[in-house]
Amino acid sequence: MTLHQGKGMGMPTHSRWVNAAAFLLPALSLGVPSGYSWGVLLLCVTGLATLLSTPCTACPKRYMAWFAWSALLMGAVYASDAWLASSWRWNALDKPVKFGLVVLAMAAVVRSPVRGMVLKWGIWTGATGAGLTAFWQLQFLYMERAWGYTNAIQFGDIALLLGAWSWAWARHETGRSRWFGWLAGLAGLYACVASASRGAWVMLPILGLLLAWPQSKHPDTDTPAASQPPHTRWAAAALTIGLTLSLLWPMIHGRVTEAWREVQQFQTSHETLTSVGQRLAHWQLAYRIGQDKPWLGWGEEGYIQEKQRQVDAGQAPHMLLMFDHAHNDWLELWAKKGLLGVAALLLLLGVPLSSYWHTLRHTRCPQGQCHDLARLTSARCGLMLVVGFFGFGQTQVMFAHNSGTLMYLFMNLLFMSASLSARPASPGCVAPCGGIHTPLHPPSSPPTPLPPCTS
Repeated sequence: MTLHQGKGMGMPTHSRWVNAAAFLLPALSLGVPSGYSWGVLLLCVTGLATLLSTPCTACPKRYMAWFAWSALLMGAVYASDAWLASSWRWNALDKPVKFGLVVLAMAAVVRSPVRGMVLKWGIWTGATGAGLTAFWQLQFLYMERAWGYTNAIQFGDIALLLGAWSWAWARHETGRSRWFGWLAGLAGLYACVASASRGAWVMLPILGLLLAWPQSKHPDTDTPAASQPPHTRWAAAALTIGLTLSLLWPMIHGRVTEAWREVQQFQTSHETLTSVGQRLAHWQLAYRIGQDKPWLGWGEEGYIQEKQRQVDAGQAPHMLLMFDHAHNDWLELWAKKGLLGVAALLLLLGVPLSSYWHTLRHTRCPQGQCHDLARLTSARCGLMLVVGFFGFGQTQVMFAHNSGTLMYLFMNLLFMSASLSARPASPGCVAPCGGIHTPLHPPSSPPTPLPPCTS
């Protein structure tokens, strides 16, 4: 029996697998080694099973299809390193395969759109796990900064996103679940600060503004649960955040002071044996050599060889040989892939950004019948994901790491599925918003049209 057949084993089974993956991806992302991989694996296996089963008439929404094409384009850009190198490099296909898996996973979420409630609890669990991991490493392992199971920068960046997403979902809860969501967000913030990742700290106020942005300009989507929390709860949240930051203030003050000192050292003596100094030197080198091959870039192997040549010629500091990337997503692609790579990254960020913005600004669903709060919150979280990665990528190559690549690609897929779907999954193929839902086993009564909805 295939995944979509039968009343008891059909789409409900398929939907359970999809939503299990949607929960596991954020829930395990930072709390266990390579935790982000398990949800991705389950999502891809479910997508493969979907493709091998009887085809469904449902098609991906326009923005999801564009996102798939943008991921394939970026994968093709990275795949060029395999055949442009002096000898064939199989390991160069590792990153392109991850981008190609988006299409496989999309088959699963098209058949069964992700439920917002599942995402919410997965995010809350993941943020809590990140906070506990950071607390354990600082207080019991006596590490100077929290690294999680990846590296400190990636850990801090993703923890900040988990914390911000947690607060976005907590806005519309009542009772104990709301407090759990706020505490989960606080745990994510603690993990971010404990990581001493200054790039994440810079993005904290920006994500805070996106979080505070009014939910919708259409009052009929608001419910009592969606209203702002009482002033006492805001005060309690502010007090708790302030207490957390005060406890970690020595680390924060030290890292900020250190960064300012390193900038001055680079300006006065071109000191590159520092965290900030080597980044500034990398940016200068990447921009300079990218101008020599502006269209297609040097490629991975060519970039390393040209950097070695400039170091040997005394045109770049020897410190740069310790790293194989430029510590900036845009300059990295400019040097290695030229304008083609920059354009591919622009599409990879721009397509989901457009999708979330469209949902947030143009959703009109009467009286919450299209589950607006889950859709709008998913869109808000997706917006913070894209903006966050854009900011993180100014001082770190996010797509040089498995954690950054998988979290960006597949969390976008989950958020787009939840924000573009008009109603929760149910047996049969998913009908477009405003259409008629026809199950595989027709009920005794005629099908009922869905409420009108535009997004």
